[in-house]
Amino acid sequence: MSQDYNARFKEILSRLAPDKKKELYSRMHSLPAEEREGFIRDFVKKYDARKMPQKTEAPAKPRKKPDAKPVPHGKVPHKNETPGKPAEPVRKKVKPEKPAEPVRKKVKPDKPVKAPKETEVHETERSEEPKTSEQKENKSPLLSKIIVGILIALLGAGAIAITAINNHEDISKLLSIIRGETQPVETSATENEYKIAASLAVQTSGTAAETEATTPAPTPTPIVIKEDAPDLTGLVIVIDPGHQAETDDTEETLFPGATVGKPRCTSGAVGVDINTKEYEVTLEIALATKAYLEACGASVILTRETNDVNLSNQERADIAVAASPDIFIRIHADSVSDSEVSGVIAYVPDSGNYIETDKKLADSLGTLVAEAQGIDYLGCFSTNAYTGLNYSTSVKSVQLVVGFLSNSEDEARLNDDSNTYEIAAAIAEFCGEL
Repeated sequence: MSQDYNARFKEILSRLAPDKKKELYSRMHSLPAEEREGFIRDFVKKYDARKMPQKTEAPAKPRKKPDAKPVPHGKVPHKNETPGKPAEPVRKKVKPEKPAEPVRKKVKPDKPVKAPKETEVHETERSEEPKTSEQKENKSPLLSKIIVGILIALLGAGAIAITAINNHEDISKLLSIIRGETQPVETSATENEYKIAASLAVQTSGTAAETEATTPAPTPTPIVIKEDAPDLTGLVIVIDPGHQAETDDTEETLFPGATVGKPRCTSGAVGVDINTKEYEVTLEIALATKAYLEACGASVILTRETNDVNLSNQERADIAVAASPDIFIRIHADSVSDSEVSGVIAYVPDSGNYIETDKKLADSLGTLVAEAQGIDYLGCFSTNAYTGLNYSTSVKSVQLVVGFLSNSEDEARLNDDSNTYEIAAAIAEFCGEL
């Protein structure tokens, strides 16, 4: 199935109410794997077809019957005419050299035919002129615009109603920021300056202000955080959204001094039902978390803010080490052969400066994120299998698996914007404990 259908399907899902979304995923899970792509394609086509406004022909405007007027002198009534009533317009062209034969009908003697004045003849003929196709067509676009406007208004009202019902206003405001309405500013940890006012976090840049002195500064978009959100002022946090759009098979060493190599970076796991890409999910969660943490006062650095990068795992660790953060969090969504496996897992390096503290921190983070999603926390494991952890042992590091794309319910959950918001809030709560 083409990327377009898959991307469109995800976009449609984000608009559905949770019960409808869950019902759709249950339906897809019951289908054989080979029929799912066709189901997604047909679903998108039907959905888009229903949402497109239908062309509606302008209703025929009833013709007002003019007052009966005398038949002009020399004018022959049509065979379907009733004496004393104006003739219906004749739409067929009549050759001038073949005058119509008079219809021989009896005229009642009490209604004599009088020759009207010349001005009356002209007015009668003008009133009987048929409307041209151009006049009819001029009304059609106006009617279509009115119908389209009504449909758009109904759709907007429906979207607002769904948002109000599900209490997702705060989520919508947050996601409007992380999906492009604000531009990220690339700075180092020591250069970040934040002004916190209530629940607003605004990242400023002196260079941008100088180059755009003639343009008024845009009004910051408020970020809605929970009432019990922690004050993270002064904390420096580095977040690494796992993987990237394209795999780079060039090898880099697994850990310092090792002879064993691994690919620099891969595109990650793919969802079992709707082919959700791990690198897309991890970036969405990372962007949401960055916005939320900054609203709480923290200074946040992302190793990447787009999917189109070529950044090795060792380079990601180097970014974290250079920032000397209070915590380095790597976000992943795994896939395993057992489709029943669901939950949250945490990994920490098995060597370095924080062997003991990393595990305690990982258990705290994993428990909070699992509870926020309503799923199990499967525990914390020390390992040297991950390059990004092996090269960041000089700072506190945790690799967080937020769910399994090989599990249908986890995949559906990770595509839910409200779930993404809850993960961000849980990470903020964890950072408040540092």
